[in-house]
Amino acid sequence: MAEKLFSLERGPEGELIVHLKHPRLWILPEFRGHLRSAGKEVLLAFRSLLDETISAIEKEEKQRSRKRTEIKVE
Repeated sequence: MAEKLFSLERGPEGELIVHLKHPRLWILPEFRGHLRSAGKEVLLAFRSLLDETISAIEKEEKQRSRKRTEIKVE
């Protein structure tokens, strides 16, 4: 049977943990390139999540500032 190159497990809070068992994988330029690209995609995903959250907060703040308040004049 072939040796496994990696193993996966779930951490205590649901995170995915990857164990690389073959040290040569880090030497392969193609592997490093794919890993770098994947890391960039994760960062871009978080950026879009943050951008959407900021937009929602700004929209809520804008709606609050539009509300009219009644001022009683004596």
